[in-house]
Amino acid sequence: TNRLAPASVFVWKLLIVLADLGTCWVVLSLLAAVGRERAYVLLYAWNPLVIKEFSGSGHIDAVMVFLMMLAVLFLVRKRQVAALGTLALSILSKIGSAALGVVFLRQTRPVLWVVLLGVLALGSLPFVGGLTELSNGLGAYGREWTFNSGPWAAVHWLAKVAGTSDPATWAHWTTKLLSLLAIVVLPLLSRRSGDNILWISFLILAAVVMLNPAVMPWYLLWALPLAAVVGCLSWVGLTGLSLLSYLIYVDGIERVWWLWVEYGLFAILATFEWIRTRSARMTSTFTL
Repeated sequence: TNRLAPASVFVWKLLIVLADLGTCWVVLSLLAAVGRERAYVLLYAWNPLVIKEFSGSGHIDAVMVFLMMLAVLFLVRKRQVAALGTLALSILSKIGSAALGVVFLRQTRPVLWVVLLGVLALGSLPFVGGLTELSNGLGAYGREWTFNSGPWAAVHWLAKVAGTSDPATWAHWTTKLLSLLAIVVLPLLSRRSGDNILWISFLILAAVVMLNPAVMPWYLLWALPLAAVVGCLSWVGLTGLSLLSYLIYVDGIERVWWLWVEYGLFAILATFEWIRTRSARMTSTFTL
C-alpha cells in the first residue's frame, strides 16, 4: 500500500476494511457449511471491538484473520493445497496464525506440506537480511511485554506467593508450555468433520491468546470469527469486557480490579455456557 499511496492512512484503512469484510463473507460461508443460522455473523460484524480495532485503529491483524479464516474455509471444504497456501500467507502477514499449523498438517496429506513451506520460504526472502533483528524483537516482546494478562498474571502471583526468586520467569515458562501443549495436543483430538475442525481451531487460538503475557484487546479478535461460527457467546462477551483495559489511557496505570472483572465475569460466562451446552447434549441423548 505504501507504493500505491505513500503514507496514506486512508488507503491503509481501506485495505483493513476490505479484509474485515472478507472475514464476514468467510464467516457466512462457514455458517452455511456447518448448517448454522447466518445471523451468527453479527456476533463478529457488529462487534464494537472489531470496529474499533480494525476500521478504527487499522491493525494488520485484520489481514491475518481474513487469510486465516479463508484457509480454514478451504480446509473444511477439503481443498488442501489452497488451505496450506493461504495459511502460509496468513502467517506471513502476522505470525499468530501459525498456532493452527499442526491442525492443518494433521488434516492434509504430507506430500502437500511443501506448499506451506514453499510459500513461507518465498514470502520470507525479502526479510532474510533482517531475521536477526526480527528474532531479537520477538524475544524482547515475549520477555518484557505484559498487559491485561489473566492466566499469566495468576501464575505470576502464585509463583510469588510460593517464594520463588523470579516469578516472571515461572509465569513465562508455564504459560508458554501450556500454549505449546494446546498447539500440539488439541489437533490430535481433531476429526475430519468441519464442525470439529472449527471447534479445535477456536480452542487453540483462544488458549494461545489467553496465555499470552500481553493480551492486547485486538488479539481476542483472532478467535472471534470462529467463536461466531461455533456459537461461543462467552468469548464474544470477553471481547466486550476487554474494553476495560482502555482505562489505562486515563493515567497510564493498570489496575487489578478491572482484570478481576474482565476475567472473573468471563470465567462465569464460560462456566454457565459449558453447563448449558453439556445439559443440552445430555437431554438430546436421553431423548434419543
